[in-house]
Amino acid sequence: MPELVTIPISFFEVTIDYEKANIRILGDRASLVQAIFEVLRPYLSSLDDIEVLTAGKPSEQGVLFKLPQKHISFFVGPTLCRFSRNAVDWDLAEETISILWGNDLLRRVFLTSGNSTLEGSLIWLL
Repeated sequence: MPELVTIPISFFEVTIDYEKANIRILGDRASLVQAIFEVLRPYLSSLDDIEVLTAGKPSEQGVLFKLPQKHISFFVGPTLCRFSRNAVDWDLAEETISILWGNDLLRRVFLTSGNSTLEGSLIWLL
């Protein structure tokens, strides 16, 4: 009988809760979406990788950017933003940090959305 093979799956996630909700993100998201698009443009394979979420409670609505080749998603809503990367390992750590912080992704989100204070949690599971 063949030996069982275990394939570990890991993920990296950063969730940042805004100090106060920003309802403007629900109504006028064009400048925010454009700012994030400019940062993520080198990684986006198609404009269809951007999804506007309008269903559910207001706190669940927002914009989801997907980078399928890199297993990355970035959600921006009125109460939080979340950066997630699946199937990650230590070899991808530098690239992951570069996409998140090196390209000023978070700085642009906060400058464009009007949020200046935040609380965050960082999850790195291997």
